[in-house]
Formats: sequence, C-alpha cells, structure tokens
Amino acid sequence: MDITQCHRTWLSTYYVKLRIFVGRILYDQPRYKGTRYGSRVVQIGPKSLLKRTSIVEAKTMALVSRLTSLPIPHLRHVWVDHNVQQDGRQMCWVVMEYMPGRTWDQAWPDLSSKERDKIQGQMRNYINQLREIRPDGLPDGYVGPVGNHHCWDYKLDTSQAYGPFPSLQSFYDHLLSTAKKLNESIASRIHSDLLNAALSHSPSSQSIFTHSDLVPRNILIHNGEISAILDWEQSGWWPYWWEHSKSLYALGPLTEEDRKLWSSFVAETIPLYNLELDLDIGIYEIVGPQL
Repeated sequence: MDITQCHRTWLSTYYVKLRIFVGRILYDQPRYKGTRYGSRVVQIGPKSLLKRTSIVEAKTMALVSRLTSLPIPHLRHVWVDHNVQQDGRQMCWVVMEYMPGRTWDQAWPDLSSKERDKIQGQMRNYINQLREIRPDGLPDGYVGPVGNHHCWDYKLDTSQAYGPFPSLQSFYDHLLSTAKKLNESIASRIHSDLLNAALSHSPSSQSIFTHSDLVPRNILIHNGEISAILDWEQSGWWPYWWEHSKSLYALGPLTEEDRKLWSSFVAETIPLYNLELDLDIGIYEIVGPQL
C-alpha cells in the first residue's frame, strides 16, 4: 500500500463515522478503557481496529513490517486528510488488524518461568532487529521519524513541531535548551558529558531505530509469547540510550508490584547506558517532567 496516495474523501469520512458508531455498539472496547487511546481507537470488527493517528505511525508500521519479523498489526486501509494537522503532524485514520492477547501487565503474573524466559528472548531479538534499521538517504546520527517528518514524543514538548535533527549534537542542543535557561552551569556540564559519551559510539550507531514507547500497555502476550507490539507514533531514530529511558517513562496506572516486575523485564531486554540514564535524570531534575 502506498500510504502517501491515500486521500480521505467525503465518502470515507462518513464511512469512518459509521464504523465508529457501529463498532462501539457491537464491541465492548475493554482494552482501551481508561487509557489515552480510548477516544481514538475503536474495535470495528472481530479482527479489525480503527485508529486516529499520524501518517508517520502508518509509514513506520509499514517500514517495520517490511524489514523485521516483529509482530505488529497489518495495515488494511489508510485515509489521509491533507487539510488536517495536529501538533504539526499530518493526521489520518487507519484500519488495522486486531491482535489477540492481554497487555504485558495483565499477562506477566500468570506466566511460567519458561514462558517468561521465552518472552524476554523474543524482546531482545526484536530490539536488535529494530536497531538494524537505518535511515536511508539521511545522515548518520539523524534524529527523527520515518520520512524526515517533524519529531513528536511525549517526553518532549508535544504542543509544537520541532526537528528533525541532522545529528545527535543538534538534538542535544534542543534537548538542553530549556535546561540551560534554568541552570546554565549544570545543563552545560550535562550537555558536554552526553556529547563525550557519544564519542565512544560510531556515527552510525549514535542514533538507532527506537520504538520509543515500549511500556506494558503496548506489548500483548498470547499463548505464552509476544503476540503484538503496538503504538508506533513516537518511533524513529533516537539517541542510542533513548529506548531504555522511555521504557520507564509514563507507565500509566500500574501497581507498585507491576512496576518492579516491569523494571526487571526492561533490565533483561533493553540495553542500558548508565551514564546517559543518569544524565537524562539530571535534565528532568532541572526542567520537570516535560521539556
């Protein structure tokens, strides 16, 4: 499917509204109640979901499906309204495959040790596959999403468009800009330490393809294995340490026990860079939860 050629017409607008109306009557929508997706993800058939999202997510899912073996929903239809943008992003409706399973936090306590080991191995393999995806035609160290679009990440300011960035250094300039206004000396030291840490990595590995929202609600488990990885709208090439940091951010309403279990899972599956993680924490001690 050439997503860029899919335009939303008046006919598809009414079709989308009708599918939402009927879907909410026929299906209970239990997976999305009480989450930030509840207003824009609707089950519309036994094997189909309708989601309001950005065109970047649709392009990302198509790319990841083509280049990896990750279990992600198959895209069936995409409607784009080229006159509608949100937070600087081109929005669309997508019909995608409904994937079976329970979210990680629902399923993990019931799994055997053997099943847990298998799932941890699967996740390590999937992370490694993602890290092999390179931004064709873009410079080494590029930070941004598929298609050279603007960046969008819940950890950063989502009220306006920014980026993409041609290098890790230019991204760090943006990342530290607010902190430097609040505490010049500490922010400058963090900036310098981040750049020095990056020198131990080759330019091509300073930014790597990252899901950027690998949290329990976005991992489905079915029959003792990962059945789906969901929600790709924040994905792209981010700093090599970003995946681990983001996997511990905005976890949602988890119990304290679930948070401990999740932290252990992350430690076993996602590469950890202790220095960079400490520096990242230092940034948020200056600026608060959102840049």
